[in-house]
Amino acid sequence: VEVARFLVMKGASADLKTAQGQTAIDLCGCETLRAELRGAAATVANEEAEKDKTTASDEPPTKRRAMTEPGSEAEQVKICFARQSSASEAPKGATDCSPLACGPVPLDRVKVGVAEGERSYPAGTAAMADVHWSFATKEEPHLSDGPVWSLVSQEVQSIAGESAMHLSLQRSTYKLLLYTHFSDEGSLMPKETRCNACGLTPLLLTSDGFILLCRNSNSGSPWLTLPASCIMTAPSVAGVVAATLREVGPSLGDATVALASAHLLAVAEADDDAFDGLRHHLIVSVRLSVSAAEIQAGINEAVPESKAPRELQFVRHGQCD
Repeated sequence: VEVARFLVMKGASADLKTAQGQTAIDLCGCETLRAELRGAAATVANEEAEKDKTTASDEPPTKRRAMTEPGSEAEQVKICFARQSSASEAPKGATDCSPLACGPVPLDRVKVGVAEGERSYPAGTAAMADVHWSFATKEEPHLSDGPVWSLVSQEVQSIAGESAMHLSLQRSTYKLLLYTHFSDEGSLMPKETRCNACGLTPLLLTSDGFILLCRNSNSGSPWLTLPASCIMTAPSVAGVVAATLREVGPSLGDATVALASAHLLAVAEADDDAFDGLRHHLIVSVRLSVSAAEIQAGINEAVPESKAPRELQFVRHGQCD
């Protein structure tokens, strides 16, 4: 009851339903409290309507515009990132991402700070996450808890006349990510109180200037970057990039050379709901020492027989649209 009261008072929708078809108001056993929550929901709705009117008249039209003009490298990054799942292939609930900050910035000039303490959640969330985790691991025994990192802030700086990026990350856990984004109860939480983990999306460029995309053959699945986007499981951009390159294997050429070429192109934010639990994405470009033809010839040789062969697509950089 107290959870339902908290959520509605904080602006959560009173119309969202659990898997059993119950709203937050339905969960209350007292008619007096139901009436109170209905009144609170109506008050919040009126306040939001007034706020929208004020925002529409006061907010500059360029407030959330990208920092660079259309057609620039940052705009191409946004187009290429959206290419990972087209409108016809995107999972239900998929949303666009918009740049918050743009590079390119070499990874040795990307400084990561760690926020004090772990990410905090409303009272009772950790206990509910434990219960949800116990059921989830019974259905999927391979699940493993561990650290995930959320983006607190980002800032483009100039050091000795060269661009630098400072990121602040805060630790949470995969258990809390799973509960706050993929449970019926978590779906009732205001989005700003969820885990909202940060992901990393690598864009690999071959030596002859192609961006590498991949999907399983004959699966009809969407095109993804290779390596695919992943959760930030450590507060080190270079460390996570290196791990993704190792995952693909030697078909990508010299991993040390590739990592030395890496640049942070943009920090992007999901415009609406982080349907996959990733509120932010660090988009990183990596220049490989091998050509598209060399990758095409060798990539499937590294795939175990138990896995389906991968279908590759090479998109000319700058022509992603």
